[in-house]
Amino acid sequence: MNRRLRLVAVAALLVAGAAVLLLLATDTLRARTAFRTGETVFAGAPGDATWAASGALGSLGRSLLDIDDDIHFRKALQLYATIAANSQSFDNGSSRSRARGAAETALAEVERSDPDPRRAARAAVLLGVLAYSDPAARNGGPAPTDRAVAEFTNAVQLDPANAAAKTNLELILRELQAHGQRDGSAPGGFGPSGSKQGAGAGTPGKGY
Repeated sequence: MNRRLRLVAVAALLVAGAAVLLLLATDTLRARTAFRTGETVFAGAPGDATWAASGALGSLGRSLLDIDDDIHFRKALQLYATIAANSQSFDNGSSRSRARGAAETALAEVERSDPDPRRAARAAVLLGVLAYSDPAARNGGPAPTDRAVAEFTNAVQLDPANAAAKTNLELILRELQAHGQRDGSAPGGFGPSGSKQGAGAGTPGKGY
């Protein structure tokens, strides 16, 4: 390849690179806008919120922006919020069971695989709240309170700064102690207990 052809090839690569950077910048702007809009919609109507923006680079763009974990986390919160908002309106027990199962699966995936320990801890807190509200043990498995204690404990281990995890763990251990089921001691000497409804079930945090 002579010098002129090499210069043409380099110029073409530079143009292609510039085009990719432009598309990435456009996708980034769309993603930020979508996240902000999704947060606003979620606050008023959780079931209607969406956070994913269609980008010119598709899955490659999402990978470069590293937003898939954020989207998975918010979708898990959305499933949880839908259960809370429709606690009295499911048509039958089967519908509620399916909705609950979908939320638990999504939250468990976040807890297990999200690289951000704060998001993983929030998922664990919500799983603990769901476990505590279960009417009975499943198929001979652990009691709901035992599953809740395990989830809240894991949340504290994932994110020691998570106040909701500490509050809920302290609350449930005190309740078990009152019924003579445990000694009531919580790891780390957590502070006073909080609301009996469980903490940490609010709206998702700010996106970008």
